[in-house]
Amino acid sequence: MDRRYGLTDMALAKADGYHLGARDPRTHPAKMPAIPTGTELKVLVGPERAAPAHTPLPPSSAELSVHGKRVPSLGCAGVANSELMGAKSPGGSAGDVPGNSDLVQDLNGKSFRVSMKDARVRAAFRTWSACMSEAGYRYADTMTVMADHRFQGKTSTPLEVRVATADVACKKRTNLVGVWFGVETAYQKDLIRKNESALAGVLKSKNAQLSVAAAANSAHSGNPAHSADPARSADPARAAR
Repeated sequence: MDRRYGLTDMALAKADGYHLGARDPRTHPAKMPAIPTGTELKVLVGPERAAPAHTPLPPSSAELSVHGKRVPSLGCAGVANSELMGAKSPGGSAGDVPGNSDLVQDLNGKSFRVSMKDARVRAAFRTWSACMSEAGYRYADTMTVMADHRFQGKTSTPLEVRVATADVACKKRTNLVGVWFGVETAYQKDLIRKNESALAGVLKSKNAQLSVAAAANSAHSGNPAHSADPARSADPARAAR
């Protein structure tokens, strides 16, 4: 995880404080793709899901064809999701989300939260905090310094850069990251051991999803007729044009 233990790169600290440079959404907001509407939306999610909430649909509306191809009731996205998570993926369910695993995310968050409360990490925080105090800055831990309201503007400030460079220097001086990483790694290994069977199932499901996706990509790669088929297209919005 990016900056899991706070800012650790001195060059980045000197250049932009706690900001993310060209990656910072405050100064370089991501361009949102156009939201499909009308027929494009129906092709993507199916006629029923594309209808406004609480709008009853006449029976004929459940059937939709584009370029002579019938659009499945779940739409192209629904079919793709079902193929990835349903019968073609052992242990999968059509209601699941491709690529998602709550267990893995939960364990990832748990190891981080538990490690922050560990006595060894708390002691390292105190040593780091004392180092920061010597530099003229008072913070309890690395999370509070990054959350300082003075450093949340669109661009970094001279004060932010000074604090960030002191932060990184103190991390190195006190070996905070080394201690924290070692402690959390031990917790992670213990969680993996306790959840080995469940994680093996997650890995099996993920590999099955990747296999189905690779087969679909391989089958349709370089096939010009594929883009005209809304029931199978990798880009269903184009099929409606």
